[in-house]
Amino acid sequence: MSNVDYVVVGPGPTLSDVTDAVKLASGATDLVNGNVLITGDNRTSLTVYSDDPEIVVDVYYGADLDQQRAISQRIYDHIVEHTDWDVRLESDETDDILASRTASD
Repeated sequence: MSNVDYVVVGPGPTLSDVTDAVKLASGATDLVNGNVLITGDNRTSLTVYSDDPEIVVDVYYGADLDQQRAISQRIYDHIVEHTDWDVRLESDETDDILASRTASD
């Protein structure tokens, strides 16, 4: 899969906790079948799901990689600033970890 970034959280927080953080970071107002919907943005798909013991946020953007990365980075930064969760930002584009923070850092 390409055009997908992943924000990987945990272990520890619940699916509901991570979903709430993603909604706050993205400005989303709705949640439908695990998809966080950003009002006025029909190109972005944010899917939050459990991959025990972690929670994964798939960030798909149907356009420019820079715009996708900005959304992924905003979610990652929000989690770093407002929680003590372990979190990684990964990308299919680079097949690598772009940023990470562990709770002990």
